[in-house]
Formats: sequence, C-alpha cells, structure tokens
Amino acid sequence: MKYNETLEFVALCLTLSSDEKSVSKIHTLIHNIDWDSVVKVSTAHFVFPAMYIQLKKAGFLEYIPVELVAYMEHIFELNKERNEAILNQIENITRILNKENITPIFTKGTSHLLDHLYFDIGERMVGDIDLLIPKEQIQQAENLLFENDYQHFFEGKDNFQPENHRHLPRLVNDVEIAAVEIHKEMLEEKHASFFNYNSIKNTLKEINFRGTKLYVPSDEHQLVLNAVSLQLNDYGYYSGKIILRNMYDLLLLSNKVNSLKAIQKYPEIFNYLNAYLAISKKVFSNHKSIIFQKNIASKFYQYRCFLFLNSRKLTLLKNNIEISARIIKKSYLHISRPILRVQLFQKLRSKSWRKKKVIAIKKAGKKL
Repeated sequence: MKYNETLEFVALCLTLSSDEKSVSKIHTLIHNIDWDSVVKVSTAHFVFPAMYIQLKKAGFLEYIPVELVAYMEHIFELNKERNEAILNQIENITRILNKENITPIFTKGTSHLLDHLYFDIGERMVGDIDLLIPKEQIQQAENLLFENDYQHFFEGKDNFQPENHRHLPRLVNDVEIAAVEIHKEMLEEKHASFFNYNSIKNTLKEINFRGTKLYVPSDEHQLVLNAVSLQLNDYGYYSGKIILRNMYDLLLLSNKVNSLKAIQKYPEIFNYLNAYLAISKKVFSNHKSIIFQKNIASKFYQYRCFLFLNSRKLTLLKNNIEISARIIKKSYLHISRPILRVQLFQKLRSKSWRKKKVIAIKKAGKKL
C-alpha cells in the first residue's frame, strides 16, 4: 500500500462509529490490507489505540491477524494505564496550585480526557499536560511545582526560552508520568490578543473529578484551540501538515458544536482555521460533522495538501524547507548567544545533518 492509501484507510477506521458509509468501505478493503503499513502510519499519527477501539466496536477484529489483535490490545491497555496516571497527576497539580488560589485551565489532550470526549480514555495518546495560568500567576505556579519536586526537563542552554514564548520551559517529576507545560498564552504573541485566558475564562466547563473541581475550555474553545495549535503554533497551515490525532479530536468536537460557527468568531485568523476544517473534512471522506466555508482558498488548500501527500519528492523538498525555517527561527530567538548562531550555520551547510532530520521527522509521523 502507498502512504496515501494507508492514511485513507486509517482515517476511514476512525470514522467507523460515526459514518455508516465507512463500515461498508472497510468491509470492501479489509481483506487486502497491508497491516504492517497500517501499524506504521497509525502509530506515526498517534491514533493506533483509537483505530483499535473503532475496529473493535465495529466488529472487524475477526478479519485482522490474531497476533496483531493481541498487540493492539496490549498497546491500548498500556496507553489506558498511562492516561489514568495522567489524570491522577492532573488532580495532584490542581491541589498544589489551588492551595495558593491558582486555578489552572487544562487544555488540548488533557482537557479531552477530562471532558470524556472519547469512548474510552485509552483511545487518546497524550504527551504533555498543558495548563493555562493567568500571566500574573505563572511564575508563582512554576515555583509551587518546583517546591513539589518538579524540575526543568533540560538544563543549561537547551532550556533557554524567549520571554514572549507562550509557555514556560517543560517541567518533569521523577515520580510522575507526564511532563508539564505551564502556558500564559495559547497562541504565539502576534495572535494572542484575541484568543487567550481572558477570552475563555467566562465559559469554562467545570469537571468534578473525585471531588476536585477541574476546569477545561468550552467545547467551542476546545475546537478553536485544536485548529490553531496545528495551523499557527506548529505552522501546519504553511507546511500542509496532516496529523490524524489532531484531526480525530476535531472530528469528535465537531459532533458537539458547529465547527464553522465556532471559527467565524475569529475573523483575524478565519482563513487559517477554515483551511484546517477543509482538509480535515477531505481526510475523513467528507464527513458530515465537519462544516467549513467552501471558497477558492479552501479548495486550493485541499489541493496543495494532497499534492504533497501524493508526491514523495515534493514532500522531501517541503520538509527540508520546514527544517531550515525552524532552525533559523530558533537562531533568531537565541540571537544573544553567538555560539548557537555558529552551530546553526554549521548544521544548515551539512547535507548529512539535514538527511538525519528528515528521517527523524518521518519517525515522528510527518509524512515522507
């Protein structure tokens, strides 16, 4: 199977419980599937456990090799245990901060776990715990976590963070399972003025977790954050990224709120968000839940993303440009550090280094 064919199959699997057409399509395809490719792509896109749940609910496990089903079950259970530990960690963090009258807002993957977005909490693969804190309390919050055995993940030059960055350096705790990122903003500085702590704080959802009050953004704000995180913070709009984990979250959120109405409230970044809805809808075979504004820009964006998806040479070129742009930006942020600038140009001139970065991106799930 080609990469784009495998991606299409995985995306179909993710819609089994919400689209009857996907069931009939999977029935047609499942007898001629390269399962090695499916495992690689679904793992790279962080949706392997979610795909397993969808196939199980739809009764398709009997068509899958027994050894693979056992592996799926094992990975799913491991991920479920990890997410349960993350929920315990969230509860502990909240209690630590609440003692000093700091109320964190949990965002992205952790907010979805708390808000029961998934059929089973084992579906979602979560990396960090992202929490949003008012700007005036962010340093106090970090100090409180320091006092409770958290420390910076990196020390020295690798821990450098520009003052205007949206979150503090990542924190870890030797006895906790997930790293923690304390955010003062949800977006990069130039976009932060219209989507921030103050703009979402009055519509928060309160979650009662074992008697502890936890807070997450409203469904609408969770959808908008899902879009801006990939499109703006991670430069997905420019690179044409297709990340199924993000898009699966969008699909589930679109079952709860009107996606187009949600993004229309942000005219300053509407085109970026609408493009994301457009490509997500196409990836999920025009799923009815995702609504976007059809126009020339959204149609061209769909064409551009799938052009890269179907062309290895164009994707290699795109990834090389993206790598160089990221390193140049990092050098700009570290402009006060001459040694890092020298290292930058040494890396950019090295073909072997660029090749290694492309391989790393492939392993991380960015299309090659």
